[in-house]
Amino acid sequence: MKLRRFILLLIAFAAISFKNGYSEDSFQFNADYAIYKGSDNKALLEIYYSFYMKSLNYSFNNGEYKANVTIGIKISGKNGNQIVFDRQYNTNSAVKDTSGSELKKNLIGQLNISIQSGEYIIEITGSDFNNVVNSDTLRYPLSIPENISGMKMSDLEIASEIKKSSDQENSFYKNTLIVIPNPSALFGSSLKTVYFYFELYNLSLDSSYFIEKRIYDINKNIIFTSQKSIKPSSVSIAEYGTMEIDTLHSGIYFLEVLLANQLNNVIDSKEKKIFVYKLNDNKADNTGNTPQNFLTSVYAQMKEEDLDREFDLSVYIRTDKET
Repeated sequence: MKLRRFILLLIAFAAISFKNGYSEDSFQFNADYAIYKGSDNKALLEIYYSFYMKSLNYSFNNGEYKANVTIGIKISGKNGNQIVFDRQYNTNSAVKDTSGSELKKNLIGQLNISIQSGEYIIEITGSDFNNVVNSDTLRYPLSIPENISGMKMSDLEIASEIKKSSDQENSFYKNTLIVIPNPSALFGSSLKTVYFYFELYNLSLDSSYFIEKRIYDINKNIIFTSQKSIKPSSVSIAEYGTMEIDTLHSGIYFLEVLLANQLNNVIDSKEKKIFVYKLNDNKADNTGNTPQNFLTSVYAQMKEEDLDREFDLSVYIRTDKET
């Protein structure tokens, strides 16, 4: 068993280890994405990103401190032989004081891209304009479906807040809602509610449906489930829900949302990984801290680059500066 896999075992079940040389000011960049039905037979790709503000370099100018970040989006064919999208975006953070709690937050943003169906690789790079050494690139396989037909679900967006709004100028607005993304999918003592958003397509107005929410532990054992009935008023609707993490110990979990018909036959389902860290929670989660359980967990089958990403994120989980 490789050392990194063993360390991840400790992280997943106890969350009490520390990485040598880690500083709370080290560069922290997270990104995620979700795919929705678009227009003109294209899909809408939403990309969510966050920078931990305290890890950025601020310079004083005109009475305030400013940090600048660059987000690079590169989409290529799955074999890397054709670049279909390559663009950089810049944004900034301005504060009056860098010594207080104002920097113990995340700079969060969202980018929307219209894209044709196909199999791609997406690379999302975040970098600190004032210190180019601070840079990180996340790389994901990206599968954009053909024009959506039949009853389907969009991806899940994991959020830190969802509220009703009419502010269509807000960059996080969609379908009468403000959805504040949480690209790290990290929750804890000061962020106790997991919000999630998704869309349903091509529903029948003559039918009712069930939406079921399930929470799994690291070994895919169901630890919570709930279900609600919906009667759609439109063939395509937006839905959102919440999950409280009060009863969850520090660890890694999976949120699955299923769409089922009146006979409880599953039509479609989507899943997202979430991370829970609670300060001073030294209890192992309900998977059990044993090598046998680890060998049957998802980590035993993960690629080395995926383990690297989990390890890097866990460093943030194992600090006490939750946002």
